[in-house]
Amino acid sequence: MRIGVYFPTFDPQPAGLGRYTVEVVGRLLQDFDVVLYTETPEHVPPDWSVTTHAMPKRSGGGLGHLMMRQSWLQLRLPYHLQRSAAEALFVPFHEGLLRPPVPQVVVVHDLTPLVVPSAYFHPLAKLHLRGVLPWILRRSMAVAVSNNTRRDMIERLRAHPDRISVVGEGFEQEIFRPSDEATIGSVRRRHSLSKPYLFYSGTYASHKNVAFLVDVLSGCRRRGMDITLALAGRQDTGEFEAVRASAQRQGVAESVVSLGYVPRAHLSPLMQGATAFVFPSLYEGYGLAPLEAMASGAVVLSSDRASLSEVVGDGGILLDPQTPKDWVDRVGEMLDDERSASQLRSRALRRASLFDWNRTANEIGALLRGARASG
Repeated sequence: MRIGVYFPTFDPQPAGLGRYTVEVVGRLLQDFDVVLYTETPEHVPPDWSVTTHAMPKRSGGGLGHLMMRQSWLQLRLPYHLQRSAAEALFVPFHEGLLRPPVPQVVVVHDLTPLVVPSAYFHPLAKLHLRGVLPWILRRSMAVAVSNNTRRDMIERLRAHPDRISVVGEGFEQEIFRPSDEATIGSVRRRHSLSKPYLFYSGTYASHKNVAFLVDVLSGCRRRGMDITLALAGRQDTGEFEAVRASAQRQGVAESVVSLGYVPRAHLSPLMQGATAFVFPSLYEGYGLAPLEAMASGAVVLSSDRASLSEVVGDGGILLDPQTPKDWVDRVGEMLDDERSASQLRSRALRRASLFDWNRTANEIGALLRGARASG
């Protein structure tokens, strides 16, 4: 079966949507003849056996680039799909054809711009989600990465429940796995983490609720816990400055270790070496970071909001992301009771073993075949 795949921008170091696309499409290639439509054919993985159609590459960004890309998508892609004899179209993110000439399967990862009003997103992103995506979904089979995202699609986009399938994600098994003590010690020394520490990795967007972790750290210090908070992620944002200011106000700035960018190979040892990987997000479409931490054998303290309870399950401890005391209590428990911490690490590994990119690709492949069969 020949399918088209539309993904405009590949990156030589894929993350987020790029990582999802590489993992899923790379596996679909084993069972499908794929024609790939992209602006960046030079960044397509070199070991892929795939027919690549280079879209016109637009310089710059903003509204002009978006309009040109959408024009090509809606007016030219249907022609190319028919010419290539594709039997279905797979779009691994929330774009797609308004009038598809073949059945299409579209993936929706989250609706953060609509669900979290305080988070900044370009107005065009909200316009697309509110005004365009509902029309695309009426003409598609949709994939939601979690039951929570599926509910958001039904409630906020009026998507038809029968046209949405929930297909979870996987993780990079070659990166996120338990490390030996020597590796953990070496990475900790590289980042000057000699004391017990709480570890967070991600962005500082407002809905990630990272400033809450300063409240948790402050509570731990008041109880006499000699622990630090290690933060990995870009620091050139206003949200990060707000976290830093909160630490200064609460007198714990010296106990916050700002790691900045951390090589991916260091993330798993840092997760495993922490007293706990902490993730207090108020909204997630999925929750990949806690999954990666569980796969690393980390103790995971996670928010119980949105999709996080689906992903973490019994592989971590789910907590209210607005009640610091509960988190402080659990940190103290992990420091004082190594047996409980060890049991939680074992549960984390068992939970993570349920998630696999092969399963994701197999389920999406079945949806593509089903879409073709149903016309």
